[in-house]
Amino acid sequence: KTGKEKKEIEDRIKNAMAALTAAEADHDAMRDKGKETRTAIDRKTKSIQSDRSELEKKCQELRKLETEIGGEEKLGREAEEAVRRARNKMEALAKGMITDEDGQAVTLDAQLTAQRSALSALETKIKTAQMRLKQLEPLLAKKKDELTSLTSQTDLEERKRSNLEQQVRSIEAKLSKLNFNEETGNQIANERRTLTAERSTLTDAVMDFDARNPYLKFDYSDPYPNFDRRLVNGVVAKLFRIRDFRFATALEVAGGGALYNVIVQNAQTGRDLLKSGNLKHRVTILPLDKIEGRVLDGRKLQRAQDLVGKENVFIAKDLIEYAPELEPAMRHVFGNVFICTSDNDAKRVTFDGQINARSVSLAGSDFNPGGVLTGGSRGNKTSLLASLDTTLNNIERIAEIDSSLHQLEDKLKKLAPIQQQYIELIGEHGQCTRRLQDIKDNMKHSAAQILRNEIADIESEIPQYRNTVESGNMERKKLEEKIDVLNERKKNEKVFQVFMTFFYLLIDEQNPCNNFQQKTKKLKKNQAKQNEATFAKSKALKRHLLILPKTQEKEKKEAQKDLNTAEKELASLKSSFEKARVSLETLREEIASLQKTIAEDEEELAVFLKETKQGVEQMTVLEGNVAKAKERAEEAKKEMKKFTEMMRERDAYMRSVVETVNELKKSLKESDLKKEQLQKDIQDMKKNVDDCARRAARLEKQHSWIMEEKHHFGQIGTTYDFTDYSIQKGQKELDDRTARKHALERSINAKAMNMLGTAEEQCRQLEAKMEQLMNDKAKLLDAIEKLDIKKRNEIIKAHEKVNRDFGNIFSTLLPGTSAKLEPPAGATSALCGLEVKVAFRDKWKDSLGELSGGQRSLVALSLVLAMLKFKPAPIYILDEVDAALDLSHTQNIGAMIKTHFKESQFIIVSLKDGMFNHANVLFKTRFVDGTSTVIRTENKDQWIIDEPMEIRGIEKENDSQYIFGEELRKGSKKFESISI
Repeated sequence: KTGKEKKEIEDRIKNAMAALTAAEADHDAMRDKGKETRTAIDRKTKSIQSDRSELEKKCQELRKLETEIGGEEKLGREAEEAVRRARNKMEALAKGMITDEDGQAVTLDAQLTAQRSALSALETKIKTAQMRLKQLEPLLAKKKDELTSLTSQTDLEERKRSNLEQQVRSIEAKLSKLNFNEETGNQIANERRTLTAERSTLTDAVMDFDARNPYLKFDYSDPYPNFDRRLVNGVVAKLFRIRDFRFATALEVAGGGALYNVIVQNAQTGRDLLKSGNLKHRVTILPLDKIEGRVLDGRKLQRAQDLVGKENVFIAKDLIEYAPELEPAMRHVFGNVFICTSDNDAKRVTFDGQINARSVSLAGSDFNPGGVLTGGSRGNKTSLLASLDTTLNNIERIAEIDSSLHQLEDKLKKLAPIQQQYIELIGEHGQCTRRLQDIKDNMKHSAAQILRNEIADIESEIPQYRNTVESGNMERKKLEEKIDVLNERKKNEKVFQVFMTFFYLLIDEQNPCNNFQQKTKKLKKNQAKQNEATFAKSKALKRHLLILPKTQEKEKKEAQKDLNTAEKELASLKSSFEKARVSLETLREEIASLQKTIAEDEEELAVFLKETKQGVEQMTVLEGNVAKAKERAEEAKKEMKKFTEMMRERDAYMRSVVETVNELKKSLKESDLKKEQLQKDIQDMKKNVDDCARRAARLEKQHSWIMEEKHHFGQIGTTYDFTDYSIQKGQKELDDRTARKHALERSINAKAMNMLGTAEEQCRQLEAKMEQLMNDKAKLLDAIEKLDIKKRNEIIKAHEKVNRDFGNIFSTLLPGTSAKLEPPAGATSALCGLEVKVAFRDKWKDSLGELSGGQRSLVALSLVLAMLKFKPAPIYILDEVDAALDLSHTQNIGAMIKTHFKESQFIIVSLKDGMFNHANVLFKTRFVDGTSTVIRTENKDQWIIDEPMEIRGIEKENDSQYIFGEELRKGSKKFESISI
């Protein structure tokens, strides 16, 4: 179950981290895309600004150029237009046509028709304008009267609007003066959250390291009020930094237990801490004013470098960095130890006759000149000093973060009143803006505003219509004059046409080929028919005929004169005009190109801005997804951490239990040994008593003074004061001192002081383990007591359930009987044991020996089934449990199973008909031609088969169970297997 839970948690962590990775990838991709879009926007904005700046320069240059040479261009264009019109007019006159306003050649009739149409349209426009003026002028007066009646109400609304606009402008001025950037506050808040999260992670790492290395943490209470904690420097291991981490393991071994010593400024501080510092564990204190460390002299270092090379041997103290004031303590810990790069080099340095100094290799092997070698494989264990360096870096980073957080808090505190004022102003601005907008909306739809809008529309329309009438009248006068001129010209043209007709007639008359006589007669007839009016017209015709040639000739001369004048003017302006036109057209083309480029860039910029807006929305969604994924991942990690801690506690608990059991076994074994030793000592003491008695008698005989001084033996204050003294004790003391003397003479262990710290540390660990063992023992006893209570409750509960089912099942198997399980006589509960009691017709039997074999079988079967029913299984197999029972009991078993075991399935092997009657399914198996055949039958009362079978195996096919068997014995006609 634990492995399954761990796998489920690991799967959740894996899925959560995968989801987080995917969400962060999407977020990063969107962020990168946003950066690219913002870069493109910046680039495009700069391009537009540059183009606009260039456009402004070009426009200024164009305006300047137009000011300088624009007149020349205008004159040149006007000269070209004059030449074009003059040429068109000459061509039109040559064709007998005239020119319109645009200088195009048109017929007189077409021009006259166009002018008349324009006049008619103009008159219609004038009449329409006059009618509209007649309608609008009285309507304007009426609307003004209506507005005057609503002035009081509108003035109130107007004052409200004006006041609110003034308030909005005032608030905006305050916001501008406040100079608060909301984004700055958000950035500071985000940075604070990031630093806080980082600090939490680093703090967890530091606390985890402290938990794994409790003796590197020195906690104490102030020994007296106003104690200066600067007098305590701290644990040695935390007061130096390693220069090269390949020496970390060697330095850790070189320092040994001294790494856990505590450095203080003076001896008095150490005494105060030991006396009143409430230290949690025993420590060795190094006072800087008392300790004197030794450093290997230069000659030994030079000798070692000569032996193995300068790059292969170092003094341990030279491989670390520390504060100068800690020099005595560091000399004490690292001053007399060599660090070598290999075991062979360390061995050569240590045992060289001129050096004889302790050496430690990079692998952690410790060579002592006294012949002691310690070390060995460290496996994959990380160096304590390397881990400590990481922890110290974390602590330094925490200090930096705290400083940064302090600065951020100061900034936030400074920003807080401004931010609060900004929030209040923003709220007021929003409220005033909404109220102002509401008033504007109301005013837009108010009766007074509607009237104002209508009056403004009417007042703007009336001048337009008046201008239309005035300009229309002037234009109409001009059109009428043009039409009169055209009509006069048309009349002259008709006279000219008549003249030409007579001219061609005259030519025809002179031509003998023509029938002039006939034409003249016909003309004379027509002339005779003319009335006086026609005669008058003929007079006018003659008059116009005389005028027309002169008029046409005059127009041609004027047109030619205008053409010559225009051409001369154009020729005089051609050089300067061409230069001005080229310069101006070049500038205009550049301006048009810039305008087109700016328009295209603005379209692209609009697309980028739209993408940015969409990206911001998507980033919001993705940030939410990342936050949710992080939350799920953190929850999964916390769950794994909690699970790991629980498993660690369990493992520690189990180890402590095992250790406790082993300690108890060891203690028991030691007690047995002590017992045997004591028994042996008793025998030796008895023997010694007898020997002493014989020796005393012998000494008394040999030395007569003994009898004389005997009465002083054992007297306090005399020479013979034997209090707490015995020969064995004296002999033992003599032997011990002699042995110690010989031992000291042979060698002195110089490592004793260095090993003192390690021994003290081991002692502290053993004491801590002892305390932990006592705590675990108490927990074990408490757990045992709880388990005993739970066991008693479960036994009582099981007894009640099994006893009830036992009685019910037995009464079903054997009607008219009762059965129960009860404690023996004198017992109060099932914990003292249980006895089976059986009653026939409420008469309880004293012993089961009074029952028959079949009845005892039913009792046993009932008890077994009652215990099975306590925690029922899904399926049971019973093999001929009714073999010793008669038919009625067999039927009762089937009825009992159907009644009491409805939640389970039974496969029962039986040879009796009474069992078949309760079966749901019966399988019949027989041999046919050497092959077994199975027949399945349901819901039958009796089953007759030819051959008895024995159950051999079960095979499943098409979700049905089949039972196969082989011949058991011949002659039996009953099928031997049913399944309920």
